[in-house]
Amino acid sequence: MNSGNRGCLGCLVILMGMLVCGGIVYLTVDRVCYAGITRRVPVYPDVTTIRTTHNMLFEYGMGTTVGIYESVDDPETVRRWYATHMREYMRADAVSSSPLTSAQVRLTQARWDVTEAEDGTGSQIILFGQCAN
Repeated sequence: MNSGNRGCLGCLVILMGMLVCGGIVYLTVDRVCYAGITRRVPVYPDVTTIRTTHNMLFEYGMGTTVGIYESVDDPETVRRWYATHMREYMRADAVSSSPLTSAQVRLTQARWDVTEAEDGTGSQIILFGQCAN
């Protein structure tokens, strides 16, 4: 084998290594994003999914995700559930010193909104998550 072929093979091995390492880093950050966003704004129990959109590979991972859901519960009940959840999340986050939790807090943003469902019965829930943008 001449040195030209070995040089090409070496470059190919380095390129493959970079792709594998990049993929591992991407999936790791994506899972950190998913854990952070779904901790901040979990999906309300027993909802019907109307639509979710995301601009990266997985919903509630890296990038931006918007989820629209409907519940038979009235908006005030759903708002109270989210408010209670947010208090518990903030309390747990304040006492945690985990590097993973710290990364989730730095990387993720999440918001929620609850309104009356369009048909007038129950609630419409909109969850918005953004990570590593």
